[in-house]
Amino acid sequence: MQAAQADQAIISLCAAVPFDGSPSQMKPSETEVLLRNWTDKSRAFVTSRLKLISNPELREQASEAIARFERLRNARNRVIHDAVEVGIDFDGTTHSLAVEFRKGEGVFLHTVTAEQIAALACEVYELNQDLKFILSTVRDSGPAT
Repeated sequence: MQAAQADQAIISLCAAVPFDGSPSQMKPSETEVLLRNWTDKSRAFVTSRLKLISNPELREQASEAIARFERLRNARNRVIHDAVEVGIDFDGTTHSLAVEFRKGEGVFLHTVTAEQIAALACEVYELNQDLKFILSTVRDSGPAT
């Protein structure tokens, strides 16, 4: 649920930029279409939208939040979409092992624990709080003077 809220926050942020009442604002439904799949094209769109933020510090905060979003989105996808097998260590202990298949790059194995998943959920929650603050600040920022 937190990941879905982060997706929506990014959509809302891109739509709200540069500030409420600006002719450059977009409808959330338009930005949602452009951000449906996270690709190089969608990243370029987000970058172009963030450039419209006139306050350099706020623009940097938004850029950092987007970088965190990408990192956490990838981590979430690994937890949710990778196949899970049983891993056996050299000492005979077992653990969950995520199996990630990358086209042309082979297979990558990642240990998965409940603690990692809980920590990831906490990080996404914190990101959502930061995105809400950034979005509120962007909406209230007004035109550059």
